[in-house]
Amino acid sequence: MNRRDFAKISSLAALGLALPSGFDARDMSKKKMKIGMIGTTHSHASEKIKTILGLCEIYDLVGVAEVDSIKQKAAAASADYNGVKWVTKKELLSFKSLDAVIIESSMEDVLNDAIDSVKAGKHIHIDNPPGRSFPLFEDLLIEAESRGLAFQLGYFTRYNRAVQTAKKIICEGVIGEIFEIDGTFSKKIPDKRRNDIAKYYGGSMLFLGCYLIELVVSILGEPDRITTYRKKTFPDLDNLYDNELTVLEYKHATASLRSSVLEIDGEVRRNLTFVGTEGTVEINPFEPGKVFLTLNEPKKNYLKGKNQIQLPEQRDRYSEQLIDFAGMIRKEKQLYFPVVKELEIHKALLTAANYY
Repeated sequence: MNRRDFAKISSLAALGLALPSGFDARDMSKKKMKIGMIGTTHSHASEKIKTILGLCEIYDLVGVAEVDSIKQKAAAASADYNGVKWVTKKELLSFKSLDAVIIESSMEDVLNDAIDSVKAGKHIHIDNPPGRSFPLFEDLLIEAESRGLAFQLGYFTRYNRAVQTAKKIICEGVIGEIFEIDGTFSKKIPDKRRNDIAKYYGGSMLFLGCYLIELVVSILGEPDRITTYRKKTFPDLDNLYDNELTVLEYKHATASLRSSVLEIDGEVRRNLTFVGTEGTVEINPFEPGKVFLTLNEPKKNYLKGKNQIQLPEQRDRYSEQLIDFAGMIRKEKQLYFPVVKELEIHKALLTAANYY
């Protein structure tokens, strides 16, 4: 899908931001929703718990299930889980009043836990990347859709102010036809995590590059060809592809996306640039978000030359995302993307990561 096709869709709907008039997930007259969590393995799990507890006017946390006793004890010892009720997965999914489940399991368990939750009639928020099996992911989304259940993927970038602003600029046609995209999304992981990342993700592209691939495919659609260059810095020590470059090829554009788990302070250099025939929009960095727009001529409300775009204030990473999830559950808010689009994105990601 090129930029013109993308622009034919309502810009708000394409960004997953189309709220019906009067939508307010914090409306105190509405009944609070009961929510639980399965798994504590994902690196975002503790922040999700803190966010849920902070949204106490919307959610009532019923309990957390962690099948691994060592991980459960470690989480229970953390201040982030103070006051949390620990239950088994079976107990959690048996609560008739439970509305939704946050899935923060390992890559080996995430899809099975999500499918079990949906079959129990629960809405799901599944952290990213949503597993390594395309057939299971497809089954999950189709099952959720058939049951009228909301599903939300945990890409925090979907609710990042810099990303939302850049996508809006692109959707409005400000930079013309996109022909080049460059991005980097990296960090330095502790050496003790390398074996686990190798086991569960294979390499840095699935682990971190998923954010970049999700963004590009959400805008340009399914690539014509996907090529990933996978490198092991320490092949004698472990099996981790710790720095990877994926090239997404389109009819009139290429996207060069890099990720690594070796870059010191990589978080502060995370960036993505879209180059078009009439201008360039750059996210650099993602957090705290900054967006730069460069134009050859004035356009709409933007000046010629390099503009730094003023961004709306963002409270934190996950509050807006989980507020949005409440709207989806109550059917006051549409899903961020329909099933077909989520499948398109995940197919591209798994292809880049050598799992499809």
